[in-house]
Amino acid sequence: MLSAKHFILIILSLAELFLFGGIQFGWFALVFILKQEGVFKSLCVIEQYDNSTSIAEDCFPQDEQFNLIFSIGIAVFTVVSAINGQLYQAFDVKRIRIIFIAIGVCGILLFAFTSKEMPWLTLPGLIIVGVAGQSLLISNYIQIPVLLHKGSSIYLGLLNGCYDSSVLTFMLVKKLYEDGVDKKFTFIGFAVLVIVISGLCTLLHPSRDRAKPNSNDSKTDANISSKENNNAVVHNTTGVTTELETMGGVLRHPLFMGFVLWLTAVLLKYLYFLGSANRMMEDILIDKVRVSYFSDVMTFTMIGSVFSSSIAGYTIQAMEKPFSGNRKMVIPLVVTSCLAVLLSALAFVRTTTVLYVEFVVLTFLRSFIYTVTIEFIRIVFPLKFMSIIFGLVISFSGILTLCQYGLFAWTEKYDTAMSHVNGFLMCASTISLLYPILVAFSQGRKKRYNLS
Repeated sequence: MLSAKHFILIILSLAELFLFGGIQFGWFALVFILKQEGVFKSLCVIEQYDNSTSIAEDCFPQDEQFNLIFSIGIAVFTVVSAINGQLYQAFDVKRIRIIFIAIGVCGILLFAFTSKEMPWLTLPGLIIVGVAGQSLLISNYIQIPVLLHKGSSIYLGLLNGCYDSSVLTFMLVKKLYEDGVDKKFTFIGFAVLVIVISGLCTLLHPSRDRAKPNSNDSKTDANISSKENNNAVVHNTTGVTTELETMGGVLRHPLFMGFVLWLTAVLLKYLYFLGSANRMMEDILIDKVRVSYFSDVMTFTMIGSVFSSSIAGYTIQAMEKPFSGNRKMVIPLVVTSCLAVLLSALAFVRTTTVLYVEFVVLTFLRSFIYTVTIEFIRIVFPLKFMSIIFGLVISFSGILTLCQYGLFAWTEKYDTAMSHVNGFLMCASTISLLYPILVAFSQGRKKRYNLS
């Protein structure tokens, strides 16, 4: 049975990620606000021969600038996030959380003061909130599941769902903006809320410093430590080989390198959809009122990732009975790749009805990507390297997905370019189906290795 303290900790950990964890993925809603405020609108000025000027309604340079910020921001935050895992490996969790909460609040305030006079604030804001949110996610990943006697996969699914559902934050800012509330005041209020909720969550987090036995929680901490060791033993019996007992062995292993490439392929489709969503809806819908409506629909659908992430967690948990070791992850990997293929295929049908379907598929894709990622790392690689491996995987894939800006640039080249880009992404997603085959065969090869 969970103690009241641990139950409250679980609730607060879900709440902080629901509010703040992945707000950068609600970029499309923020772009709508920034366009209304005239950010980068100067790029749309067209010189006329009669010395007059006009503003283009369909402004490629403005969209290109927003795409550039999104591409660089996402890539940099994923690369910098590599330090999160190493920090949590070396220092006390509570201290690291406090630092990143303060950093995240600074990022939120940068969004508050972004204007057409200071549009550049958006880029550091995107990077900072991304790094801080990722840090809070990792801290919950490595601390809380060991408190659960069972259902850790479901909790991790809910955690990922809340992280993804934090797109609600930008949507709420957008709705209040449309009702006449300056985004500056909304973001400031939100920053205060983050300090309160994440601060309480940090106070309840178990400490990594277990050297002091006089604490009232010393027995709890000892139980947690014992449980971590037991988990590590169980984990090793599923097939972790001696070559995976060092970080160098992990980085050189085909399973690690293949997973980075697999994650890059599916993430590329997900991030391209997010970055081009506003542009795509403007092309299909024309009317700005309808663009605003469908932006809200997309946000509300992604909030449902709490549900879809639970399904992802249940899917992985259901694989534990019929399969063992790495093979537990084969079907979840296949499902994720198929969702990326489906989302690419739907892009060829440009109707308002299909938009609803795309939003649902996008939500499930995001849920499976991150739930599968953390569970794959927990199952395949040693638990002692979990936080470091997670950070490295996200960083390496983030570097590779920087090519999304090339896809955005390609989209603007000619009228049918978006269809060609989606064709390319469909091919990449289809090729990613090869990786689950490698995982399935790796189980058989491990029998020839000596277990540690």
